[in-house]
Amino acid sequence: PSTEVIDLQGRLAVPGFIDSHVHFIDGGFQLLQVDLKDAHSEQEFMRRVGERVKALPEGRWLRGGNWDEENWPSRKLPTRWLIDPVSSSKPVLISRYDGHAALANSLALKLAGVTKETPDPAGGVIVREPKTGEPTGILKDAAIDLVARVIPAPSEAEMEEALKAALAEARRVGVTSVHNVTVDKDSPSGDFTSEIRLLRRAELEGWLTVRLYEIIPIARWKRLAEAGISRGMGSEFLKLGAVKGFADGSLGSRTAWM
Repeated sequence: PSTEVIDLQGRLAVPGFIDSHVHFIDGGFQLLQVDLKDAHSEQEFMRRVGERVKALPEGRWLRGGNWDEENWPSRKLPTRWLIDPVSSSKPVLISRYDGHAALANSLALKLAGVTKETPDPAGGVIVREPKTGEPTGILKDAAIDLVARVIPAPSEAEMEEALKAALAEARRVGVTSVHNVTVDKDSPSGDFTSEIRLLRRAELEGWLTVRLYEIIPIARWKRLAEAGISRGMGSEFLKLGAVKGFADGSLGSRTAWM
């Protein structure tokens, strides 16, 4: 008698999707930033950057990007001089779609102390203007970190904003459960425990609308064990499970599914 009948009027219903590897809050930050993948000219690229800079709160960096200059008529890499006229009030560091290059505006380079005297770091290149040696704003591979390292860690309010954006996107596309890689270097805040605290608060306050299977940083196992935290702990919506750690200090990693 209490069965609820929903007439889908011919539409398809399927079980909720499970994403088995996601950086959930980091993805939320990407949703809040500028998306330039389908900007097909320098003018469109510049327009979108300018619009997003205007919408950002004071002190916030413009991130995101996903741009591809190969889609432009000129096929030339962008420079800081292209976006400076529309971004002088906020620092900008936006990535190429392949992740191997990023564009910083002049303010971002100034905050990072990157000048024409700055040497290329090992494994990276600061692209320079041929005649003057001035950085064009394009940073390749390890050189990206010269600017990325001065970006402030997000506040708790910004983390919450990103989490809510990620939850909304998951609802939109029918994702109901995720395996979330939040180990320290993969978390926007750089801190596994602060991210877990935010997720737990969302659950207690009733707005956590995705089930999360959290991957634990193996480097912290002693501290977690001393705190009584172990595999399998949690609830229907937030559970601790796999462990993950950097095998050799490189970007390569190993995950142990327990």
